[in-house]
Amino acid sequence: MATTFSTPLNNLRTTVGAAHTSGSGSLQVASGAGANFGSTFPLRVTVATAATYGIVGEVSTIFTVTARATDTLTVAAIEGTSDRNYAIGDIVEVRETAGSLTDIQSAVNTAENTIAAFPAGNITSGTVAVARLGSGTATAGKWLRGDGTWAAAFNQANKTGAGTIAATDTFCACDATSGAFSLTLPSVASALGQEYVFFKSDATANVVTLTRAGTDTFQPGGGTTMTLTANGKYLRIIPAFSFWFVVGSN
Repeated sequence: MATTFSTPLNNLRTTVGAAHTSGSGSLQVASGAGANFGSTFPLRVTVATAATYGIVGEVSTIFTVTARATDTLTVAAIEGTSDRNYAIGDIVEVRETAGSLTDIQSAVNTAENTIAAFPAGNITSGTVAVARLGSGTATAGKWLRGDGTWAAAFNQANKTGAGTIAATDTFCACDATSGAFSLTLPSVASALGQEYVFFKSDATANVVTLTRAGTDTFQPGGGTTMTLTANGKYLRIIPAFSFWFVVGSN
């Protein structure tokens, strides 16, 4: 909810136009002076006795003004000051008060602590700290995904048996020394934007089989599996639409 600030007015000073009674809720200013207070409220005025105005020990009250009818202001004492009786000729003026400054400080502090969105068009120069981008920990080896998370740009994984490939396992060294095994790929939908390389690192004839998830396919060809059959064999694939596109193999 937006903070309601006191309306600022410059160089506004007048006098009490009719005796003010403490607690009456209204303050009449000099005839014709009411128009100077405008029609935008609330605003703060300070009323001081003419005898003590501007000296140490000034007798005064800070009022919030919430409405105006010609020269009569609707008022209530604020900021810990006491409403009191004032006479015709006592001083009425708009001053900057501790309360009005505190309102500004509080609003700024709240904005600093709670800003959730900032229009990109307002950033015309400079950089944004990575801590303000996405979720997770940002490092030189990560990139910001479209879902707002930081992911490793190149993540190595050693595979020695059957399992499921995580969306972050972008380079897999497959060691089938202990026997042939199958690996299930992540769904294409969960891996968009990544690139994957699978490499057979052992010298045995044991086959490593890469299996699609769900109804995804390998293209070209439309197959549901790909294999690595010998040492040094590799497969390089990228996810697109609902298939894995083979961009490199040997």
